[in-house]
Amino acid sequence: MAKMVTVFRCRFCYVSLLNHTQEQIRSHIEIKHPKPQRKQVPHSVWLSKKQYKQKKIEEGLRLKKQKKAHEALLIRPEGMSASDFYHSNLWMRLRYRVLKSQGRVCALCKTAEGPFHVDHIKPRSKYPELQLVEGNLQVLCKSCNMGKSNIDQTDWRST
Repeated sequence: MAKMVTVFRCRFCYVSLLNHTQEQIRSHIEIKHPKPQRKQVPHSVWLSKKQYKQKKIEEGLRLKKQKKAHEALLIRPEGMSASDFYHSNLWMRLRYRVLKSQGRVCALCKTAEGPFHVDHIKPRSKYPELQLVEGNLQVLCKSCNMGKSNIDQTDWRST
């Protein structure tokens, strides 16, 4: 008489388990495919469905506000106040790039003694769309920039 062979297939990995006892099959599943451990959360942290929905709505609104503020700084800097603009990361990086490329020499009086300002040739107050254009910037010493103000639009880099 032929020996009877029992074949079980694991429901997770489809491995054939030949002539295994129920205990061996159970241990295979426990060892090879453990159940994911759930985090133990104290009862005081649990929220009702209504509280959970409210929390998600508030979190979504907070994220939208953050995104709007971020977009205002990065995409539309013309709406920012002068103080916010000159302290923004965009302006600081652009200012550094201009000082590095044009050197620390005043374009008007040719002095090498600072402090230096990176000046908007066409003033930021009158041409907000040009405030982050590198071609609209020149290096001037403090006294030359204060004397120029936003009245004169002379490009002193070429002289």
